[in-house]
Amino acid sequence: ERKEEFYLTSSEDEVIDRAYHAVLKDHPELFWEDGSEVTYTESAQTFEIYASKTFTNEEIRAYEKQLDEITQPIMDHVAKLSNDFEKVRYIYDYLIDETSYNENSVHNQTILSVFLYRSSVCAGYAKSMQYLLNKAGIPCTYLWGKTTYADEEHAWNMIKLNDHYYYLDATNGD
Repeated sequence: ERKEEFYLTSSEDEVIDRAYHAVLKDHPELFWEDGSEVTYTESAQTFEIYASKTFTNEEIRAYEKQLDEITQPIMDHVAKLSNDFEKVRYIYDYLIDETSYNENSVHNQTILSVFLYRSSVCAGYAKSMQYLLNKAGIPCTYLWGKTTYADEEHAWNMIKLNDHYYYLDATNGD
């Protein structure tokens, strides 16, 4: 509903913080909320959460319309494919072919960077993969953390395909 304030019941602010950020990781379509400015106020075991949005409601609606216009042809093509592996491969190739890695890209932690500006970092790639695969009905999770090949944080995905789980990293594929 894009409310700036909402309430959750818990006795532990760490649980609330973890739940709030988990929702953001599970929903890349919430591109307007980056989780950077969150305020928790406790009152009788109810936490009021104030989360600043990076865009106005009008801007959000305009971006959502652009996202729909850009992603609908992708999803129309995906719907014609015969199996989930082909769908994953098409979306993976699309993101790699249409996006360039750029740490200075606009809104690079969101799906906007990939679909509108065609330039992103690992978070944008992974959230865009999650966004499209979930729209295609293929379970996809956003993962982040340290990897064995780098000292810095990285984002990638885990997908469920034919009852098996696989890691998928469009950033490194690019």
